[in-house]
This record gives sequence, C-alpha cells and structure tokens, in this order.
Amino acid sequence: YADQTNQASIVKSAPWYQFLRIVRNCLSHDLQISFRKSDLKYLPVTWSGLTLDRSMQNSPLQMKDFLSRSKALELMDEIIEYVEKHVG
Repeated sequence: YADQTNQASIVKSAPWYQFLRIVRNCLSHDLQISFRKSDLKYLPVTWSGLTLDRSMQNSPLQMKDFLSRSKALELMDEIIEYVEKHVG
C-alpha cells in the first residue's frame, strides 16, 4: 500500500521499521535471526529496549527474554498507531 500511494518513505522512517523488517524475515523463514549483507549497515538496530546486533547471527528469534508475546503485541500496537497517524 505504501509503495502504491508513494508513502514508502514515511513507513521506512518509522522508528520500528528496520527492527520489524528483520524480525519479519525471521518469522517468514525459519525463526532464526539471519542478517543479509544489506542488513549489516543498519546494525545494531534497537526498538523498545530490544537490540539486534551482529552477535545474534543464526540465533533463534524466540531466545529467552527477547521478543516475548507482550513485546510482539507492543510492536503491533505501535505499528498500527504510527500508520493511523502518518499514512493516509
């Protein structure tokens, strides 16, 4: 939607965007944190006290105390709020 309405830059500037992009890749593949070469320029990336850094390469996304259910819900709520406020 953002691409089709020329609002991709608004979404990509969101404070959670790079974090979400990497997490989404983990969720849609094998639940392992696997940084692509193009991801490395964004690392470390932090959202709400959670940081993804190079040392996490090939670690399970569901590692202890990282992306808990409550943090995932917080992320979704923040995305919805941001989109409702900034994307028309």
